[in-house]
Amino acid sequence: MKIYRVIGLVLVFFLVNAATLSAQGSERVTGGGQDSSLRQLNLTEEQYNAIRRAKSAHVKKIVQLKNDAVGKHHEFRRLIGDPAASEEAIRNKAREIEAVNSQIMREMIEYELLVRRILTPEQIRQWSSLEDSPPIRKSSGR
Repeated sequence: MKIYRVIGLVLVFFLVNAATLSAQGSERVTGGGQDSSLRQLNLTEEQYNAIRRAKSAHVKKIVQLKNDAVGKHHEFRRLIGDPAASEEAIRNKAREIEAVNSQIMREMIEYELLVRRILTPEQIRQWSSLEDSPPIRKSSGR
């Protein structure tokens, strides 16, 4: 019974972690809310183009890593459901998922650092305050 509790806790951790990374990655770092916040910074054409190029490369890496994470999660689920799978194999797969999630986080941080290098000090301050404010929700017309 203890093994099922441990496995359950590990699954909950990975699902919560994946959901958090997905929400953060989709909105802030891969550009969901970022394009609109960057437009408010009065970027030069050179800055805008540099950020677009960086974003394009970043999105490719994040998509690849997220696909890898999904594949590993499916493998993990298959191992969990396989009575012949060893605990060691299950733990190893969980470590692989954790490593990919860490890579995603590192990539997100590297992208934000790259954007910071492109911006002026004043733009960095403005960008930071824009990113900290809650997103504006459009009215659904109800």
